[in-house]
Parts: sequence; structure tokens; C-alpha cells
Amino acid sequence: MSHELTGWTTGEYEAFVLMIAANADLETDNKELKIIKAKAGAGYEKVEELFSELNDAQRIDVVLENKGYFLKTQEDVNRMKQEVHEIMSANGHISMMEREIEHMLDRMF
Repeated sequence: MSHELTGWTTGEYEAFVLMIAANADLETDNKELKIIKAKAGAGYEKVEELFSELNDAQRIDVVLENKGYFLKTQEDVNRMKQEVHEIMSANGHISMMEREIEHMLDRMF
């Protein structure tokens, strides 16, 4: 199943990636949610809706299928990796599961 994110902004795509990161420990706390909402802006509901509709494998497919469109430069990739790390450490610690998800996302980019 292909999910081309037609009409999405870069911020919305990045918020989708951050939702994956925030959900790595199966909880999204208020600090993480605040960062994600700020990134998505007015498109937060559409990002949340797609995230909720998909399973983990489908979410990864969305990231992979669309990364070339939204992360065009190495600077974009580096910024995304930094933001993933910030989400992972937003609650003050990074669990083992979060480290593994962060590592997986790093490799995807």
C-alpha cells in the first residue's frame, strides 16, 4: 500500500516521523506531544489520523516512500536525526527500546 503524502508540508512529514519516535516506548508524553504539534502546525490532526490508521510496518513504509521528497539535503537529514534524538530524550531518559528505534530511524535516513 502506497501512501504518497500529497499536499503535506515538510513539517507534517517530520511530525509523522517524530510520532514514531515518541511512540517507541508505547507512550507519548506531554513534552513529546508539544514538540510534535509545534512541528505539524495546523496539519497535526491529519498527521495523527494517518499515524493512527497504520501499523508499525506501514508507518515505516510511509517514512521510506516519502523521505526523498521531504528530506532533500544532508542538512535536512541531519536536522531530522537531531529532532528524533530530542524527542527520544524529552522525558529525561532514553529507554533501550527508544535507542533501538532511534538507531533504526537513523539508518533509514
